[in-house]
Amino acid sequence: MNTSSHIAIDDSQVVPFLDIHELFMAFNQLYFEQELDRVTVEWSKRMTLCAGLCECCVFNNSCRIKLSQPLLSLRPITDLVDTLLHECIHAYLFMTNSITDHDAHGSNFIYHMNRINQDAGSHITIYHSFIDEVEYYRQHHWQCTQCNWVIKRAMNRPPSCRDPWWDGHQRGCGGKFYKVKQPSKRNASPKMLPLESYFQKINKNKC
Repeated sequence: MNTSSHIAIDDSQVVPFLDIHELFMAFNQLYFEQELDRVTVEWSKRMTLCAGLCECCVFNNSCRIKLSQPLLSLRPITDLVDTLLHECIHAYLFMTNSITDHDAHGSNFIYHMNRINQDAGSHITIYHSFIDEVEYYRQHHWQCTQCNWVIKRAMNRPPSCRDPWWDGHQRGCGGKFYKVKQPSKRNASPKMLPLESYFQKINKNKC
């Protein structure tokens, strides 16, 4: 596998959404032998608990990578790069070895993680959870009138019998939840900018 090209990222920038499709195509060529041609990548406005997700379909041998627009919009571009590469590894393992268990970051995943980190200068890790950013988007709060338990959610979905803990809370407390906080209106997302504004490919000759 040819991984002689290095990606230099301007870490002073925060993601105001670059063309992730161009970024993905560059990574496919540089680090994944063009094995990801049946993989798509897209932003998700609804993902607020994890930064990235790779959904694989065994019926047509394809994958869809979803990146969290809410979480990654608060992070440096290097975190976007690491997250995308992480999900690309999952897609690559599926396309080449039919590995579909994305919760298991076994030896194959770690091998490619280390390979790309060395060649790309990236910092891919087994997990990518941004605790502060996840908490930032949990701005819908409900509080119990009896025990004062506060439920925080990113979506405007009040606590109800659909929650697995609901029956236990009703038996042990019996209080009702009322909303105590909700987010203010947010500004529209910035316009997507071209990939060249953020990174450049630099050829690196190996010793």
